[in-house]
Amino acid sequence: MKQIRYFNLLTLIVLLINSSCKKDDVSRNDFTGRYDLTENSITQGSSRTYEINIRRSSQGNDQVIIENFYGAGITVNATLSNTRITIAEQESGNFILQGIGALNGSELTLTFDVETKGTSIIDYCTATGTRK
Repeated sequence: MKQIRYFNLLTLIVLLINSSCKKDDVSRNDFTGRYDLTENSITQGSSRTYEINIRRSSQGNDQVIIENFYGAGITVNATLSNTRITIAEQESGNFILQGIGALNGSELTLTFDVETKGTSIIDYCTATGTRK
């Protein structure tokens, strides 16, 4: 279990270093749209593909909504900061989730964990995809 947490920490550091090296002024419009994601589950040792949609939120200029997160038809809220996206811990559907990500051109990278409510099962995932 510690190896999974170290992997997530290492992934976070790489994402932050990569995005902090860029001085691009990225707007919410750069994030919005449909993405084909390939998700790798560290917990399950498997991968799958699905589509998400990122759209503007009415909650603020730095807020977006991600539809079909985790390929489970759930909707989550996220906060943007330049090329970074943060999914604060939240409940959606039958899940408790959180994560981070970065946008590099049209490629989105996400690192997140999803816990199924009522269980102690946590799925640690990374996903990458390109805007359609």
